[in-house]
Amino acid sequence: MLHVEILRNEWSAGRQRVVARLEVKRGAVTYDGAAEWAGVVPASFRDPESGEEIDRHDAVHYLNALHRYLNGDYVFATEAHEEGECEFELGAEIPLAPSVGVTPTPEPGESHAVRPAQPA
Repeated sequence: MLHVEILRNEWSAGRQRVVARLEVKRGAVTYDGAAEWAGVVPASFRDPESGEEIDRHDAVHYLNALHRYLNGDYVFATEAHEEGECEFELGAEIPLAPSVGVTPTPEPGESHAVRPAQPA
């Protein structure tokens, strides 16, 4: 079945969590996840690429475009995919890998401060 996962980035914990899943069942979009996350999934939205208004009545089109709309730093939708292509399960936690060129945040008690050069 065609579906998307809704993921939450938990930056301070260094992980992502799968908080919800939307899929097409019998031509309609269904929601599976905690009620607290249902509010981040819009009933309709304007596609950022085409400007077209898309609502849940066009279930396949809605899922295929949702990742372009729900694309934030803390909550985002995966691209639509079929069951066999799925990487994530509802409730799964995925470690965040540091980006190239990004210095990790120091552990408590550590410092990455640069000391000024001492005169010779």
